Amino acid sequence: MHLLIVEDDRTSREFLSAWCASYGRVDTAADGVEGAMAHQAALMSGDPYTMIFLDIMMPLLDGYGCLERLRGTEQRLKAPRENCAIVVMTTAMDEPKNVFNAFRLQADAYLIKPLDRTKFERVIAEHGPDAPPPPELLPKRI
Repeated sequence: MHLLIVEDDRTSREFLSAWCASYGRVDTAADGVEGAMAHQAALMSGDPYTMIFLDIMMPLLDGYGCLERLRGTEQRLKAPRENCAIVVMTTAMDEPKNVFNAFRLQADAYLIKPLDRTKFERVIAEHGPDAPPPPELLPKRI
């Protein structure tokens, strides 16, 4: 897996990087602008991110704005589904409106800080590249 962590807090970025290291190559970005640029560069180079962990509260461009840019870039570049990143929001904001907004903007999962290792691993198992395909991609019965 090729993973990107977009997190403005250095300690959180390093902590999550350590967890992700056993799953593949890990890159980091300190804000939403840097994260969106890294995502676009990875897509254009043919080495897209499999999964992106995205904080919501960041300077320059928050997680919602970054998520909109990520999905917009994937559309603009006509990225096939397998090249579109799985986006996991990581935030202390657990109010229903924040969760709803993240999924409205096409986040794939939402983890509440402080992060729990068991929940982190469950998200990887449920959404990672080895996860079963979503029902809409399963073959139809004849």
